Amino acid sequence: MSVSRRGKGRWNRNEKRSIIAVTAALSVLCAALVFALVPNRTGFGGQDSEEAAAAKQCVINGHHYLSQTSIVPVAYLRRNLDAEGNLIALLTPEQNELLLKRQTEPLFSFFVPDYAEAMANVAESNLTAMAESGGIDGNGCFSVGVAAGLADPKVTECAIHGDTAEVTLNATDWLLCIDQDRPDGGYIVRLIPSRNTLRYRLKKMKERWYIAENPEMICPGAPTRYGIGQREFATLSAAMAAAEKEEIEKNIPGAAYFHLFP
Repeated sequence: MSVSRRGKGRWNRNEKRSIIAVTAALSVLCAALVFALVPNRTGFGGQDSEEAAAAKQCVINGHHYLSQTSIVPVAYLRRNLDAEGNLIALLTPEQNELLLKRQTEPLFSFFVPDYAEAMANVAESNLTAMAESGGIDGNGCFSVGVAAGLADPKVTECAIHGDTAEVTLNATDWLLCIDQDRPDGGYIVRLIPSRNTLRYRLKKMKERWYIAENPEMICPGAPTRYGIGQREFATLSAAMAAAEKEEIEKNIPGAAYFHLFP
């Protein structure tokens, strides 16, 4: 779920299809088991207690904001194009600093301080590495996530134990990216969803819930299709324009948590 999921290791197409098909099948099976076997412990008579409702919202918000770290919105990229539409720099130092602040400040409202600090450090390292490389990956291809978010979050279990809690979340993470399949190729706009089931452990501090540690992956998800409606463009500026117009909600039901940093 974290930034590492955006690494763009390159497989050949047959390997990619095989891996996606297998993991997607496992995802469906695992999700079915989770929904069938996990009891509802979120309150009495099907109603959430105030504590359970707060714990649920902490997990949903925290997961959402963490998913958006280490992306570089098109609005930032556009400011760095020259007159011919070529990218001068992925991020200027000033943009890097501003983007990092906007992406990491919300984490401290939903994660315990040490955890939030660790995630902020990861985001800083990723943004710095991307800026230094100009968005070029180890294969010499441009590869940058420009938006990310959470869709259709469902809490399947919430157990409160005094000042600690366990919350199981089933949700679709999605990533909108611009990348290349080969260094001399066109720029491809891809919208990639992945349904995951994770168990979060929370701690109550100063009358508020905070995520205390890395979640346990109960059921890893995988996109059923690699790149919904993906399109290839001859120039980066054309791909950026298409990405800005991408209608996330039409392609991923329940993508109410769509957010693009200005």
